[in-house]
Amino acid sequence: YQPFFNRSVLPLAAQTRDHRFAGYFSWVVPQQPQSNIYQFVYTQSPDIYFGELTLHGSEAILKAELKLNWGKGEDEPFISGEKGGNIDAHYSPQNHFVAYASGLTGQVDVYIKPLSKNLLDAGVRATENEALDLAPRWSPDGKHLVYSSDLTGNMDIFLLRDVLTPDGKRLNPGSKRVRLTSSERVDEASPTWSPDGELIAF
Repeated sequence: YQPFFNRSVLPLAAQTRDHRFAGYFSWVVPQQPQSNIYQFVYTQSPDIYFGELTLHGSEAILKAELKLNWGKGEDEPFISGEKGGNIDAHYSPQNHFVAYASGLTGQVDVYIKPLSKNLLDAGVRATENEALDLAPRWSPDGKHLVYSSDLTGNMDIFLLRDVLTPDGKRLNPGSKRVRLTSSERVDEASPTWSPDGELIAF
């Protein structure tokens, strides 16, 4: 939605036979931002795409150029769902990693992947259990991940502390998992951080 233009809604993705769901949109903050170029990652199940939106015009006219082909060919996915569906992509501007949920192994875990044009950079598994782990969200400082999981029998909120190594380049094998909620009668899901990183809403 762009409130300063007459045309306020731009269709970016649509449901098709092969892509059953489009959503989970996350803006990317570039290192050298340009006023008319916006980048994002989003889910078009079972894949995750990187997109770039260029806006031209004034208050009266809006034209959008949309590119979804950051890869080998047209519409090449940033994260392929060929071996397992991927959802819930979320980008961290602090560490330039995308966190997402994937069924790559037959169970749904949280993965992280650097945002780079090298499609050979595989996602790394950040959680590994028989539970359903969903909706990972980076903390504002890019150090921690909060997510929802049914590890305890119903959906609770969990925190992964210090997800990356101190150099910020790879998964930290010593990352600690902390259970934040423990309600047995209701599910807690869809966590999100406050801008200062002090609060988590769900």
